[in-house]
Amino acid sequence: MEERHKEPVSAMLERNYGVSGDDLPQQLERVAGKLAGEYWSEHRQDFLYIVDDSFLEEYDDYNVEVQFKSAAAISIVYALMSRCGLDTEHYFQHEDFMPIFDFNTPATIG
Repeated sequence: MEERHKEPVSAMLERNYGVSGDDLPQQLERVAGKLAGEYWSEHRQDFLYIVDDSFLEEYDDYNVEVQFKSAAAISIVYALMSRCGLDTEHYFQHEDFMPIFDFNTPATIG
């Protein structure tokens, strides 16, 4: 994404998702959190039945939700920032991606 596009994209994110921020990466992070939360709300019941035999199996419902939202949000924001051409190495650390490793079966990955 070219520098001249950042302001219009930022305005669109605020208008369409109701998120503001000091910079585009911060807005993208907030959008990712909202999208992960919305997806969880819509598919929560389906998801709780596919955790068998995964690292999530030992978690209670609340912690499955927390892990899902964390894994989904970090994946979404990473994808958004990558597609916008932002330097992801500047914003992420290895630990940020740890929740993803709990999704270790084909059912939980899908």
